[in-house]
Amino acid sequence: MRCPACARRTELRVIREVLVHGCPEGHGLFVRQEELLHLVVAESRSLPVPLPPAPPPKHPCPFCGHALKRRAVGPVELWQCEGCGVIWLERHRWGDLLNLSRQFFLFSRISP
Repeated sequence: MRCPACARRTELRVIREVLVHGCPEGHGLFVRQEELLHLVVAESRSLPVPLPPAPPPKHPCPFCGHALKRRAVGPVELWQCEGCGVIWLERHRWGDLLNLSRQFFLFSRISP
């Protein structure tokens, strides 16, 4: 499987008991849609240092070969495969997604 940003082979990693495919250059990681919430909740206690933006994916999804399309989760942009639904989350978007989940959690706790 190859990184859609730089075409290098991704490496299997375990983050908070979730298996992901990460770029060895740090451009981002692939995570299954159903496991993303688990990672956000588990990692929400520590935010990474913001990094410069990675280039948009140049290559198709390495799982099924379909195109990766830009999607928005609130103000956070990510890439999702049109075929299998896997999410490519660029490294600089991880902190944005965690901040968004914190805001949602705090808002949901104070809403009637």
